[in-house]
Amino acid sequence: MREFHFLAGLLFVSLTFSLHAFERDHGAHEHGHAMLMMVEEGNELHISLQSPAMNIVGFEHQPSNASQRQQVNEARSRLENGAALFGFSQQAECKQEHVKVVSALLLNEESAMDSSHHHDHKDLDKHEDLQQEHGHHNAHEHHDGPKTVHSEFEVEYHFVCESLGALRTVSVGLFRAFPGIEEIEVQIANKSGQKLIELNAGNPSLNW
Repeated sequence: MREFHFLAGLLFVSLTFSLHAFERDHGAHEHGHAMLMMVEEGNELHISLQSPAMNIVGFEHQPSNASQRQQVNEARSRLENGAALFGFSQQAECKQEHVKVVSALLLNEESAMDSSHHHDHKDLDKHEDLQQEHGHHNAHEHHDGPKTVHSEFEVEYHFVCESLGALRTVSVGLFRAFPGIEEIEVQIANKSGQKLIELNAGNPSLNW
């Protein structure tokens, strides 16, 4: 088991370098494009998702009104439901153990919600204006145009499977849940090695 843990670690590092190389070639932030990384270890399956916020909620600036904050909250709820986004071979019996969703848009929403308990609407508007002006450290602001902000959603899923060796297919429901996603670059690391696969709405399943 220790040998496999070590192997999985090496594969993960190798895939990370591969991911960085892909980002250099295609651009780390490309609308319509998302990236998945799947790593098998023991009876555990780790899945990481990275996507521009535009694919998920249709905008990348900080939420500026109640409607946009609701969109962000609904997106987080959909992203947290890994069982609806990923379908596994029934024989593998995989269940989601936990999930973590990270985005500058979510952090802004949480701070806005906290502020609403202590400030009036004018203070909240001022708070949002300041955040939009200065940006958040997780949102990348470029100076090649008028305040172009590139925000991401990053999600980490942890599944535990009764029989991970029986896993033969993974259907990816992200295209259905988020129509803004047009293609997904998937990197897989398991006992048989590593591979790179590209999915789209017409071909949303992984097979091995």
